[in-house]
Amino acid sequence: MLSEADKKIWILSHYTQFSLAKKIESKTDKVIFKDIIKWGKFENNYPNLFINNIRELIGKDVIFIASLHKPAIMFEQLSVINVLPRHLINSLTLLLPFFPCGTMEKIEKEGQIATAKTVANLLTNIPITRTGPAQIIIYDIHSLQQQFYFGDTVIPRLESCIPLLHEQINLLKANNEKIAIVFPDDGASKRFHRFFYTSYRQLANCADNAQEVDDIIFCAKIRYEGRLMNSISQEIFPEYHYILVDDVVNTGNTILESARICCEKGALNISMFSIHAVFPQDSWKKFLNPLSTNSAIKLKNFWITDSIPHANDICQQAGEIFKLISISSIFSTLF
Repeated sequence: MLSEADKKIWILSHYTQFSLAKKIESKTDKVIFKDIIKWGKFENNYPNLFINNIRELIGKDVIFIASLHKPAIMFEQLSVINVLPRHLINSLTLLLPFFPCGTMEKIEKEGQIATAKTVANLLTNIPITRTGPAQIIIYDIHSLQQQFYFGDTVIPRLESCIPLLHEQINLLKANNEKIAIVFPDDGASKRFHRFFYTSYRQLANCADNAQEVDDIIFCAKIRYEGRLMNSISQEIFPEYHYILVDDVVNTGNTILESARICCEKGALNISMFSIHAVFPQDSWKKFLNPLSTNSAIKLKNFWITDSIPHANDICQQAGEIFKLISISSIFSTLF
């Protein structure tokens, strides 16, 4: 007779994702987190991996929470992921919140290498489990066509973190704030426009859970004297709260340029939402300063998710501007 603990879905995790694993466990009674993997290293720095009591995995439904945001930790996780089906687990769901190399997914000139395709090939080789192919859950993949880089031996599931932003918008609207969504470039607009609508915009092409807002602003990138700039042709209203939305923030230059334009045109309340807070070389620090020379105009909120582990550290260091929203609450609704 199986115990209640044995009937639950087992969550295994890379050590960088322990925090997320524990948050997911706290959100639902369907899962149980098992810290059974030893993530060691040999003297030559190659992984020294071991799964304690591995025979207990037989017949279990397993979720493995991975983070491939650094090449240095990719090999050790792929090694564990590929061995799990060989120990007769019932099913495998790979939670990969951030798909690395997502911005390097196409070849524009001969000689370039689409590393997103390489990573997809590596994940495609996950062995079949007792009940079929592994599922790979990815949040807000940079380009939707990347789902076709995976072979038929795995099942990619593309989900979105935008419902987390909807929750923040509802809190602002409860305080009678008027909300405008700003897309800093064409890419963000194409990915996320269907999640929002206004009273004058048709719902026909929107997602089922689309959020009504007061305005939607589309920014266009232009080049002027060799400098990449943004332009906004729509009217900006000082009483609105403008929320800039993008999937990935690296240097932050694009989203900051859009915010600067909004401020110049009269916006007083600016917030930002990014799902994947990459921020190489501590580029998040530039968001701690006012958005213009007018000290009254400052960034109200920068919401980021924990799709990348270092988002927790950023929020702890940055103070009140950066606010962490965990993907654990929406992941627990997927099974």
